[in-house]
Amino acid sequence: MTQPTLLEIFSYIRDHRRAEGKLYPLPQILMFCLLAMLAGATSYRKMHEFIMAHFRRLSLLFPSKMRKAPCYAPIRNIMAGLDPIDMEQAFRLHTAGLSGADGSTLLAVDGKSLRGSFDALKDKKATQILSVFATDGRIILAHVEIDDKTNEIPVAQALIADLHLEGCLFTFDALHCQKKTFQAAAAVGSHVLVQVKDNQPSLLAALDELPATIAPDETFTSSENSRNRDEYRHLQVFHSEGALDLPEWDEYALKAIRVYRRTWIKDTKTGGWDRREDIAWYITNETARTAEFYAAAVRGHWEIENRNHRVRDGAFAEDASRIRVNPGICARVRSIALNIFRFNEVKNVANEQWRNALSIDRALAYNGL
Repeated sequence: MTQPTLLEIFSYIRDHRRAEGKLYPLPQILMFCLLAMLAGATSYRKMHEFIMAHFRRLSLLFPSKMRKAPCYAPIRNIMAGLDPIDMEQAFRLHTAGLSGADGSTLLAVDGKSLRGSFDALKDKKATQILSVFATDGRIILAHVEIDDKTNEIPVAQALIADLHLEGCLFTFDALHCQKKTFQAAAAVGSHVLVQVKDNQPSLLAALDELPATIAPDETFTSSENSRNRDEYRHLQVFHSEGALDLPEWDEYALKAIRVYRRTWIKDTKTGGWDRREDIAWYITNETARTAEFYAAAVRGHWEIENRNHRVRDGAFAEDASRIRVNPGICARVRSIALNIFRFNEVKNVANEQWRNALSIDRALAYNGL
């Protein structure tokens, strides 16, 4: 079966406008806005400027009945009126066709606030979105908006059930160290690896005492050197089932993972090096993997922060965006743009956007459009 193009995928989204008001076709407007983001546009006004500058070329490549480029207000109204559920379905359909999206085994789950989306006049908090990120392919697989009346924990559990991905290892921060999260993953044939902190004091205390009672099954050591940072990591894997004296965690904490980090950070002003040490504990119900795999999973979880959240705020100026009405729509278009960059093996997103702004042909040549 041939993978539909993005324009075809956008045509599946329901148009909220009345028939008489459809001067500008929805699929083309979404495609133009996406191309604008690929060229560095960070607001509706910048999208409008991009479309105005390239309208003749875009009209030839994506034919429609549009006789002129839309103004800023129609673009805003079209985007703000879309259904987030429809947009998410279109996003997942596109993601399913990207190389690396299928067969991913390490999936990091984390939430991010769209900090500029708050509306003080309407007493509206900033929108928060929970994302699933395939760390091996650096592809965003899905997201869901978190309602003000709830939090990340039940939303993440529901998202695992909704995605129904079998044979994966979901990685979480300590907030999600919950039995129901393990149960949600087990129900679809997957596993969980989660950090343990003070929100589970009994479990953390039992883990701290574990090395005095049993020896690790396996260890793995790694180091990383960069310009102003040297880090040494020593990971130990313990078979913790029944060893924690916490029967309620026996079926979830089958393996306990202790990570010792020793880091030297250079002070660029004095030239001296500051030494830091810390120990982190993780538990998982995945038992068939090696210590090296668990080390990659622990490190890989932070890819969702470094390769997704920070890039969104840096290259796409997501936190600075003052889109307040339905901001999740533009957030998903950013995700499509970022996935296309990753699919085309772009290393520096901001530099690539600058090149695309200089030549629209560069963006139009991407695979995945």
